Amino acid sequence: MAHSYQQVPTDPPTYEQSRVHPTNLSHSSDDNSNTNNNNDDDDIFNISDSDSLNIEQFEIEEPLADSVSVSTQLLERANHASQVIRSSFNSKVINPVSRILDPIVGLFRYLSVKFDLYLSKIGNPLIMRRLLYIAFVSAIIYVIVTSGLYPSSYDLSDGNFTNKKVLYEHIQNSININSMQENLEYLSSVPHVAGTEGDLALARYINNIFKQDGLNPMEFNQVEAFINYPNESSLNLLSSDANDTLYQATLIEDYEIKQISDERNTDNNDNSGSDKKGNGKEDNDHKEMVFPDLAKKAFNYLSTDGQVTGKILYVNYGREIDFQLLNKNKINVGTSTQSVCFMKYGKIPVSSKLKISRNNGCDAIVIFDDPNNYSHLSTDEINNLNINKLIHKQMASNSNYATGDVLTPGWATTSSSMKLSWDQSNSNINIPIMPISLTDAHKFLSSIKGNGLKIDPSKDEMKDWNLKFKNLDDFETWTGDLNEKNLQAFFKSYSVKRDNHALWNVVGKIFGSEQSEKAIIIGAKRDSSCFGTINPNTGTAVLMELVKIYTKMTKIHGWKPLRTIYFISIDGSNYNFAGLTEWVEARLKEIRKEIYAYIDLSDAIGGQDLKISSHPAFSNLIMEVLQSVDEINQPDTSQKRNEERNGNEPHKKISDSFKKENICSLKEYKNYVPFLSYAGIPSIEIKYTNSKNGNIFENTCMDNFKNFEDLKIDPQMIYHRKLVEILSHLIVELVDDPLIPMDLNHYGQKLEDYLRDLDSYTHKLFEEYKSKSNKPDDQFPLNYNPLRNALTMIKKFGKEYLIWKKTWNEILLQEGNIEPSLLSIHRWKWNTKLCNYEKKLVDDNGYPNRPWYKNLLFGPSSDKPEIFNTDISPETEYEWWTFPTIRDAIDNYNWELAQKEVEKISRKLTEATNEFTI
Repeated sequence: MAHSYQQVPTDPPTYEQSRVHPTNLSHSSDDNSNTNNNNDDDDIFNISDSDSLNIEQFEIEEPLADSVSVSTQLLERANHASQVIRSSFNSKVINPVSRILDPIVGLFRYLSVKFDLYLSKIGNPLIMRRLLYIAFVSAIIYVIVTSGLYPSSYDLSDGNFTNKKVLYEHIQNSININSMQENLEYLSSVPHVAGTEGDLALARYINNIFKQDGLNPMEFNQVEAFINYPNESSLNLLSSDANDTLYQATLIEDYEIKQISDERNTDNNDNSGSDKKGNGKEDNDHKEMVFPDLAKKAFNYLSTDGQVTGKILYVNYGREIDFQLLNKNKINVGTSTQSVCFMKYGKIPVSSKLKISRNNGCDAIVIFDDPNNYSHLSTDEINNLNINKLIHKQMASNSNYATGDVLTPGWATTSSSMKLSWDQSNSNINIPIMPISLTDAHKFLSSIKGNGLKIDPSKDEMKDWNLKFKNLDDFETWTGDLNEKNLQAFFKSYSVKRDNHALWNVVGKIFGSEQSEKAIIIGAKRDSSCFGTINPNTGTAVLMELVKIYTKMTKIHGWKPLRTIYFISIDGSNYNFAGLTEWVEARLKEIRKEIYAYIDLSDAIGGQDLKISSHPAFSNLIMEVLQSVDEINQPDTSQKRNEERNGNEPHKKISDSFKKENICSLKEYKNYVPFLSYAGIPSIEIKYTNSKNGNIFENTCMDNFKNFEDLKIDPQMIYHRKLVEILSHLIVELVDDPLIPMDLNHYGQKLEDYLRDLDSYTHKLFEEYKSKSNKPDDQFPLNYNPLRNALTMIKKFGKEYLIWKKTWNEILLQEGNIEPSLLSIHRWKWNTKLCNYEKKLVDDNGYPNRPWYKNLLFGPSSDKPEIFNTDISPETEYEWWTFPTIRDAIDNYNWELAQKEVEKISRKLTEATNEFTI
């Protein structure tokens, strides 16, 4: 039976055939049938190898079904397009590249196997590969850094370390004397006694300026301490029977006080600790302390309250030798008759005057400035400057027992901390004191003319007793006595007391990049007795400029110091340095671990004479800094010619006029005391002063911006600029020198000088002891050889360290200032040892009878000596801030205790030095 087959169409069906007439497919036309029959059926599938195997896909457009959305169609079209692109990219790019790379990949695999085979002979191939990778990357980084390919607009890097020349040029170009002058004027626009509204306003202002400059992090640190302010006070001259008042002292300075304005507070919404205490409660104590004319009132900070009616005595400076002169002339103070002792500021600290006067029987003290301090002024200057009406307001606390809150000596003050009563605290001296003007002193001391001993300045023992009042009535100097017929003085002084009053320190920080756990601090006193232009505002203005320079340096140059820098505006300095001491006591452990140098700014600019007081380990560094400042300020040849052509003085080098021998030891009660003598931190103070006359307006309302300008103390801010330059260079060396620049060799040499001074002092007091005890044949009781041997060790290791330092520099020079890693670790260890050296000389038990002081080498003796080191000159003071525990024992003729202290210090020095093993 024959079968008929339907022919396969050679053309695709039309739309109508496939969709509209699907049944017509089996009924083709005869023509089409004939045509199809003429073709060989096998030809349809006869495809040669050369023909393309690609089958073209056709897009068949179908009518939309209800279930198919437009978005699905679009997605299908996009998918189709991507497949076409991917197919084309694979065929035209991927496949040809693969055919090229396949042999290379094969070669790489072959070499990799061979490489691993060789590495396996050395060690674990995986570990060896990683080491080689690190070496390769390090080499690339080295090439980039040393070739200068790293993009930078400044050549700040010198190998591993900073190019200091770039920093010095930045400092030179960044100092803005106009900014310093504006800040000085604003800071001087209002009185800012510690803890008052003016003090808080300036603290906020400085805090905001630091923030604007970019200092970060910032802390508006609030501490608490005992504060007192003047309240009721009077000093009257009475008749001998005390029934009539003949004269009343004017216990207020005659000067206009302007009200504080907050218009320059840069952030009025900033309340950084301003109205809050640490617990978030309102500072009600502060709100109560807004007194009119507070800064003008006659007052000695932290003075004892009291009321006395007694005879008037003039006791010169209130020294032991002054009372001895009175006793020698049968003017016995310590009798049943009460006495009000009048004395001058100067020669010894106020605290020593108080103790000596109390021990000799005075019942109250009236203190005034030495009129001889103004002998260089003309009559017109005396009148114009209101000299005779100045009232100098100084601190009356016993700072040589402890600094800080007088009710918490040795521990930080908090609301819950234990507090001593006023009478329990050895930081207070229980005898009332009051300052007065020269006009009032003249009036009271004129009333004792003819009483007691007449002063004859031609006699050696009386040469500094004479009083010369200018522009006041004629005057004769008499001591007065306790005769019942003599006139009397009525003394009354009562204060307002705050046991936990707020003080505000402003603390900012620039983190170090290498040893950030090591740091220096630059601190400036902020609180004042009145306007405080010279003391303390010049120091604050310099501090603000330093912050601006260094924050700008970090922004422009991307500079980071190797070690950390703190900047602190310090409060409460006039109250036994409570602001900084409480801050240190609260974080003593961290400070001893972190801080290795403190730079103090107080009365930074008071004249044109450079004065530097420093720990001996920094003496050589300071001289190098002065030379570096001279070098960058040295004019070039064209500048020199212009100066000569214009008749100007040639440029003067600081280092030409200031020698290393001019650097003084630290021996004043200032904010460096809690660092140096309590925590064991080497300290530095640099300032420009009037070495001849000092700051005649210190702690008075005449220390103001107007007088600063009128007296041309620094009319063009030249010395402000010089000091900023010196301090900036010093800071760079301290924080950015890879090796902390302490010189142990010079340290040892200077300690030998201090030991010779101590030996001279000991012999002088021993001769005095033999005379008093009638033991002329006694042998010298002390042996200082253990100390001498210990100091020899310091110098020995100091020299060895200098040799190591020289070797380190030579290695760096050979390596193109690239420091090998192992050498870096060794250097960091040396830095840590240097930082810790002074702290090893701290005795945690403190001095005998003065446990707050702990540094066995540097701290005040119990009292300043009244004798001089005549081995050097008739007016050379002994170094009474060195070896204080030995000096205290010697002062009491306690030779056994003195020898124990010699041996203790020698042992401490030896232990500290033995850690310096190369």
